[in-house]
Amino acid sequence: MKKCNLIICSLCALILTLGSFNALADDYNEEEEIETFGAFIELMDNYLTVSDKWVNLVSTKEATVFFVVERIVEIHEEEGDSRKAIPDLRKILTSYQDNSTVKNFVHFKIAEIYKESGQSAKAINELYTLLEMNRDG
Repeated sequence: MKKCNLIICSLCALILTLGSFNALADDYNEEEEIETFGAFIELMDNYLTVSDKWVNLVSTKEATVFFVVERIVEIHEEEGDSRKAIPDLRKILTSYQDNSTVKNFVHFKIAEIYKESGQSAKAINELYTLLEMNRDG
């Protein structure tokens, strides 16, 4: 008797499951499915394109430093004081003494931070330092 009850319960579950699948099949729209899948494929293709460009971009030292500098400044801005980024940026200058592109960008960023924080004299001094570094002869 237990075996019979188990079989009957299993058959009922199977019938209910098949009924659910039929209801799903009635609502199934192949065109919508293809459109959704196409949109997903396009999204993934765009993601891979952006990822490839990102990898190519950050494979250069200068680009990597640019993103690091921007992120350091952003972190300190979110904490409420972008001027706290200046010591971090000075460390980058020390690490990249032989790279004029990095030094130019970092000095300009420091000048920008000084300007935005109302320290015009320090901003101008930083810009003059930048000009002096790039003077010929």
